[in-house]
Parts: sequence; C-alpha cells; structure tokens
Amino acid sequence: MLDLRPDDLRAAVESAVEQARPAARRRGIELTLSAPDRPLRIRHDPQRIGQVVTNLVGNALKFTPSGGSVEVAVRPKLEGAEIEVTDTGVGIDASELPRIFDRFYRGTLANEARGSGSGLGLAIVRSIVDMHGGNVTVESRLGKGSRFLVTLPRDPRRDDAVALPAAPAAVRPEPGPQPSPAPATSTPLGKVADSSPADGTHLNPGASR
Repeated sequence: MLDLRPDDLRAAVESAVEQARPAARRRGIELTLSAPDRPLRIRHDPQRIGQVVTNLVGNALKFTPSGGSVEVAVRPKLEGAEIEVTDTGVGIDASELPRIFDRFYRGTLANEARGSGSGLGLAIVRSIVDMHGGNVTVESRLGKGSRFLVTLPRDPRRDDAVALPAAPAAVRPEPGPQPSPAPATSTPLGKVADSSPADGTHLNPGASR
C-alpha cells in the first residue's frame, strides 16, 4: 500500500543520497547529485521513492570499485519526472539484463562484490515503481558501468495498486415473512476485487543484484 500525496520528489531523492554519503566515503567512491533548484512536485510516496533511490545507490556502490563514481540525477519531464543512477562499476553481462529485476536473482559478479545481498533489492525497486505507475530500465556493459532510469508519472492512476480492498457485493435474503441475512456460504452477486499486493517483498528494503 502506498501513501500517495503531492510532494517534492527532489527532497525524497536528496534525503536518500545524503544517507548514502558515509558509505560512499568509506569506499572511496565519489557520490554526486544533480537536482533542479526548485521543488519538483508530483504525486508519490516519499518513503517508498526514498527506498528506490537507497536500493539503486546502494547497488551502485557495491559494484563500483574505489576511485569510481556514482551519479544521481532527478529531473522534471513533460508527463512527470525521472530519476537516474549511473555508476562506473563492473557492469552487467548482456545475458543477465533480462533477469536483473527478478526476485532472488544474483548475477555472476554478485559473489565477487563487497558483502552479500538477498537478491531482492532491484526486485523491490521494480515493485515500488510499478505501483507508482512508472517504469524502470537498465543499460549496462561489462567493465563500463550501469545506468538505471526510473520514470514516474505526475499523477499515478494505478488505483488497483493503492486502493483499499473492495467490499463484497450485497447478498439477497431468502424470501419469507421475516427476511434474515443470507448464510455465510451464499454466493455474492458480484466479483470481489483482488487487492493483494503485487509483490509481498516491497516493504523490506535491500540492495543487491
């Protein structure tokens, strides 16, 4: 469930980047942010978008060697906004790109990276972005780094992802002089909307690929 509200996307991105700066300094990686001078107001969940940036930046730091750089940019677009995370890391093999956002997937270079991960970080990114009605893509070459691009609409219309569960349709009582409520096993007249979250992992932060 998202807490969608008109808010400054720039502030959510800046907060996540600032939280990642100590880790970048420890690893000898330059972390930069490019953002507009004015607030960038779109309808989003600031906490979840912060989680998206945290996961993408954490992932970039993990796969970028000391002396490298990670660049984060947030900018307005005609229909919303985009967040870009680019690194000078080890890159991703082309054969692995189609699976990079799958749950629990770890690429062949993951075992060589600093620390260990659950393989959920990028899957969580995709889940949150999807729930905002947005899109996330990746471009990468081995030895040349990676570029992740998140696009978000100005006003998400994914009501199915954020709406409260629908109430069951009314049930007609059996005919008689004193109608009584239908038994619990009666069949509803309408279908009940399925409001289960698309991905139960999206509430647990993490960053790996």
